[in-house]
Amino acid sequence: MSQIVEPETGALFHQLHGKVGLNFPSYALIVPTWRGGKLSLRLVKSGEDWFGSMDADDFYRMEKVVIEDVSNTPDEELDEALDRLYQEANLDADEDEVEPEEVSKG
Repeated sequence: MSQIVEPETGALFHQLHGKVGLNFPSYALIVPTWRGGKLSLRLVKSGEDWFGSMDADDFYRMEKVVIEDVSNTPDEELDEALDRLYQEANLDADEDEVEPEEVSKG
C-alpha cells in the first residue's frame, strides 16, 4: 500500500484501527475522535522520537493529548504546537531546527 503524503508538512495519512489519522512521523498524530456526538480532531504525542527523550514507562504514563480538537485551530497556531512537540520529543535538536524536511511538491 502506498502512503499519501501531505505536501505542505510532509505528514503521512495513516490507517489506525479502522480510522485514518494524520501522522507527523515519529512525534505526533492527529486522529479523529467522537466527543459528545461530535467529531473532533485530537492532536496527540505519538511515535518513536519520544522514546529517545524518556524511558518507556514514562512514555506510557505521560499525558498524550495535546489539543482536544484542532478543527478550528488556525494554521499558524497548529504549526507552533507541532514545532513545540517536535522540540519536546527531540531534546537534542537544535533550537532553530524545524520538523523533518518538507516533502518536495515537484
